[in-house]
Amino acid sequence: KPNTKASIQPEPNPTKALTKLKRILYLQGGNCFFCGKSLGEGDASVEHLNPKSRGGTSTEDNEVVCHKSLNHVFGNMELKRKFEFVLKTKGSFRCPGT
Repeated sequence: KPNTKASIQPEPNPTKALTKLKRILYLQGGNCFFCGKSLGEGDASVEHLNPKSRGGTSTEDNEVVCHKSLNHVFGNMELKRKFEFVLKTKGSFRCPGT
C-alpha cells in the first residue's frame, strides 16, 4: 500500500502575513519610493530614511522600499543629505542601474 502521507501537501495559508518588503512595496504601488519606477521584489530593498546607525528605527514611518542599488549608495547617509541629493536632480533623478 503506497504511503499517502508523503503525497499530501499542506495548503497555503492565505492569512499568512506578508513580509515587510512585500507589504511596503504593495503600499507604494509597486514602485521605488525615490525614482517612482516599477520595482520587482528581487531588485527591492527596505531603506531606513533615518539610518539605524544614526538612531533611526525599524518602524513604518522610517521605512520605504527602493532599488537595492540606491540603498547601497545611500548607506548610512543622513536623511537631509538623501533628499538634498534627490531634489538637486531637478526631476531627472534615476536610481543607479535603472
